[in-house]
Amino acid sequence: MIWPFRQTSQPPETRLWTHLDACGIPFRAPLSEWATEMHLTSCGWCHGLDYCIPDAQAPFVPCLDAPLRAQVSPDTNLDAPPDYLWGAVRGTGDLRLNYAKAIAALTKTFGNGAECSTATSVARRWDIGLARITCTVHPPQHLTGTPSPRHQMFPETVHEAQIAIYPAWRPVLSKRVAMECATAKSVWAMPTAQRPARIAITGASHDWPTGITPLPVGLACSDAGALLVIKSARIFDRYSDGRLRGIVLSRGADGARLYANVTVTTRDGPATARRTVAHDPSGPDKLDAVAKSLSARLNLPMDVETDA
Repeated sequence: MIWPFRQTSQPPETRLWTHLDACGIPFRAPLSEWATEMHLTSCGWCHGLDYCIPDAQAPFVPCLDAPLRAQVSPDTNLDAPPDYLWGAVRGTGDLRLNYAKAIAALTKTFGNGAECSTATSVARRWDIGLARITCTVHPPQHLTGTPSPRHQMFPETVHEAQIAIYPAWRPVLSKRVAMECATAKSVWAMPTAQRPARIAITGASHDWPTGITPLPVGLACSDAGALLVIKSARIFDRYSDGRLRGIVLSRGADGARLYANVTVTTRDGPATARRTVAHDPSGPDKLDAVAKSLSARLNLPMDVETDA
């Protein structure tokens, strides 16, 4: 029997997920499995940055000749799946031709994207629900300053068209966590005008359970001691009691910020990472009461940082 909180309809991101599955990319797996089963390969140009490249993958698009990979740095959380994957088209020494080939291949599979070029790049983007694909080139005439160390060490990368994939994968909630959501209490509601235009999906993100009234966008606490970051009526991040280590309130010129210190597993073992959970730009003291409330409700120490 299907329990009532399980999501039953397929999210729009399924279109991308199905394609990644067909290519043999284990995008749902935590990076610890990537590191164990595919091993880490040094990127060769940035100290401490490694690549995990699935050996048996099919090309994400036919012209891809630098296969998809995940990146692992010293502070990457190996408990979570990769936030993004990237590959490249390097078939010729002509940047424009590589870009055209990549765009044509992506358009054939995912339809027309949207222009998203900047002062230093030419780029196109495909939004697939909360997931995203980008294709980017960096014309040399648009760049200023010191050349990239990567371009200096690997000249073939100067002309590559980079393809980045943000899968936005969220694991299905357990019944226990779904029940937590049903009894969670809102602690702070983010003002509508401050809500970001795009939701950032992280390794802590989940779909809000079907059949349970969504909480206001902002922060909430569950009866089990978890901190819930409500990002929309559909998406929330969850930091469990066993991983929370403290609350940090930062007061500065850009307003007030709240961070949660959480335990993660890095390449070198357990570590504490800081995660942004709230920001109010309207004043440096705007989250004081929220920080104190979270500290008391979750029984966590609170530190205060003030910009000089």
